[in-house]
Amino acid sequence: MRLDDRYYLFVLYAEVIVDARGEAGSRLWLYEVPPALLKRAQIGMGAVVPLGNQTVVGVIMRLRESLTDASSSDPLPTTIKPIETLLDQPLLSPALMKLVGLLQRETFCSEADAVHTVMPSVVRTRLRTIAELTGEIQGLRSSTHLMVAEAIRDAGGSMSLPALKQKFASVILKNALSALRKKGLLRGYVELIPPPAQFARTSLIQLNASPAQLEQFFREQGKRKRSQSALLTRLALHPEGAMPVQTLLQETGASDATLRQLESSGLARRVSHPSVPHDLMQEHAPAHELTLPQQNAIKAIQAALKTGSFQRQLLFGVTGSGKTEVYLRATSECLQQGRGVLILVPEIALTMQLTGAFRARFGDSVAVLHSQLSESERFDQWLRARAGEKSVVIGARSAIFAPLESVGLIIVDEEHETAYKQQNLPRYDARQLAEARARESNALLLLGSATPSLESYYQVEQGNAALLELPERASGVLMPLVQIVDLRQEKSGILSQPLRFAMERAITQGKQTLLLLNRRAFSPSLLCRECGYVAPCPHCSVALAYHLSPPTLRCHHCDHREPAPTRCPKCDGKRFAPHGIGTQRVEQAIQTAMPHVSVARLDRDALTSKERYVELLRAFRSGEIQILVGTQMIAKGLDFPNVQLVGVVNADTALYLPDFRAGERTFQLLTQVAGRAGRRELQGEVIIQTYNPDHPALLFAREHDFKGFYRWEMANRRELNYPPFCRMANLIAQSDYPDKPKALLETLKQKILVSEDWQSWGESPQARLLGPAPAPLSRLAGQYRFHMMLRMPFEMDAAAFLGRVIDGMPPDERALLQIDLDPVNLL
Repeated sequence: MRLDDRYYLFVLYAEVIVDARGEAGSRLWLYEVPPALLKRAQIGMGAVVPLGNQTVVGVIMRLRESLTDASSSDPLPTTIKPIETLLDQPLLSPALMKLVGLLQRETFCSEADAVHTVMPSVVRTRLRTIAELTGEIQGLRSSTHLMVAEAIRDAGGSMSLPALKQKFASVILKNALSALRKKGLLRGYVELIPPPAQFARTSLIQLNASPAQLEQFFREQGKRKRSQSALLTRLALHPEGAMPVQTLLQETGASDATLRQLESSGLARRVSHPSVPHDLMQEHAPAHELTLPQQNAIKAIQAALKTGSFQRQLLFGVTGSGKTEVYLRATSECLQQGRGVLILVPEIALTMQLTGAFRARFGDSVAVLHSQLSESERFDQWLRARAGEKSVVIGARSAIFAPLESVGLIIVDEEHETAYKQQNLPRYDARQLAEARARESNALLLLGSATPSLESYYQVEQGNAALLELPERASGVLMPLVQIVDLRQEKSGILSQPLRFAMERAITQGKQTLLLLNRRAFSPSLLCRECGYVAPCPHCSVALAYHLSPPTLRCHHCDHREPAPTRCPKCDGKRFAPHGIGTQRVEQAIQTAMPHVSVARLDRDALTSKERYVELLRAFRSGEIQILVGTQMIAKGLDFPNVQLVGVVNADTALYLPDFRAGERTFQLLTQVAGRAGRRELQGEVIIQTYNPDHPALLFAREHDFKGFYRWEMANRRELNYPPFCRMANLIAQSDYPDKPKALLETLKQKILVSEDWQSWGESPQARLLGPAPAPLSRLAGQYRFHMMLRMPFEMDAAAFLGRVIDGMPPDERALLQIDLDPVNLL
């Protein structure tokens, strides 16, 4: 309360996080809510506020009746400025505000960082002020006031401030707007600027082909009709499947004549506005009869959705078992109940693949959110989802923050993938946020994978999730035969004799081959055969990888680059040569051994542009490429009907990394890539090359035996008290000075050991503190690194405990510390 000259007036204060750079955007600001805005002010609302000599947009985080209630520890300002205006709709819904709080708590980031993560920057910067007439203007005496009012009236009763500034001098406009507001004839409000109205143009080209028709075109004609392929690829990438003619031609470089040929084939058509062809709006029957396990899974999902309460289900289906069709049927059931569906995938490529199937089934109700869209396209999809025009959202990790209301189903495809965990700040795990959002919305959380994470399958055993199994391929084709080749017995170079013979056989039969090596570059290092010198990165504790074209040494962590020397820098020896193999070297070896075969490489180095990824997959799907060499990019969920052979050049690349999940990751990768073989008519073949042929992870992968691997690995985890039998946190300290990280962690270690929490739980077998010790990557981008591992029982509130540990740390020390709760990468 505050005392007015005559009576008490109710005053409300808002704590606001503003969209600004530097210090201003990283803290809370206090503003007064004017009486005219009291009824509309709410948490999550977008607020336009003064900041210095500019006006910025912010989000209301809290509303207070008293200054002493403010949560900020900063001293109160001498003058509290009022909020200028509010957006008509909240920027962050209550559900998204819950995620902001969870992000802050579980990732130890600031509240501002959490807000900026949840709310895309494209939204925060697209605002404009609107002046709207609210009364009759005939009685105005001032000619300038009348002139401004008439301009607004002639524009339909409302006009944006930028448009008004173009028509009137600033002095005239400011005076007129102020006078009209005082007379009660004008109100001002702020709205989100919609994307450019490209769809209002009369000439658009729309995709008019189903996913099956696109696949047939790329397979049969893609190699001959490259320009048409480019047009179809770009249309398939667009969230609406429709683009202005000139934009499409400019982006693809195709001619209008080529476009007319595409139209005549019926794969695309001209429309006046984006719409979904009638045949694509219908629910297409699946390409095969539903298997009995699919039917049972769908019935269980439908029953769970009808309860309208939070439930967790794990869809465990072998590769090619038809999980996508189950997702489609589950989505249909949820939409019939009038609730929205959120679908997360680990990679953008899988987003594009699923989009085709979902767009064919559900048409224009599908929104797509991924980084290959332009800023305008992403904003358009975000606005449509928020407005309820889109009831299905498909996207990668950050799509968990999509502004969907009334979410009834959240699907996490390939739930085992580590790509769901963000590795830079804030380190959130989209799977955990998906569960939190499903709980808050009383929605069904459906996790799908052929190789579930051990944590997810453990939840099934504990009765915290229902298991839905798809044990056979939907096509009826048997799982591929897997052969393990012992490289210790081989003397034929990079490609063993069995693998080379199998590749020749596949080519002769008109089939295609995938070769996996999860290590890019030509070789991991350059080694001097005379003195043993290995070229190191000057900023990281790793060797520089050797790349061809041009010969370059590169660090895959800090991206340091330097020309590759031809002689040893240490002893001037001439035998300074590549050591080990990478994907470039495998590609070169195939070109040398099989010059008659078309081969391409798919790894991060080969993706020179965002379109290159789609182009490579299109060329492979059409048969233009016979052998595709790649890193783990080729192992995740992609469906190539003509792939008969999968070869793993070296299965040991990640097997002995200093990470307790190394065996699990290897098993998952081998099982997933093996699943790319023989998905249609004939049983596929997989050849795994290794120096460790007796390792259990490889033996279980050979038999496609997830449950056997699960039992073996869980026995090891239980004995060593690793997750899922405890919670883990990795505390990393890094600094320019070599001694500071260890000293900082030693101080924290003592604080942990004497804390009341640790005294209570320290005797638990799940509680253990390891370190500090040099991190596996002890120097990274010039920073010296130490880490300390904590294992904690689930009964202990790990986030709250760690929050208390770092509470009160000096800001300069806190800046050196990174806390990764439930880490997926220990390097």
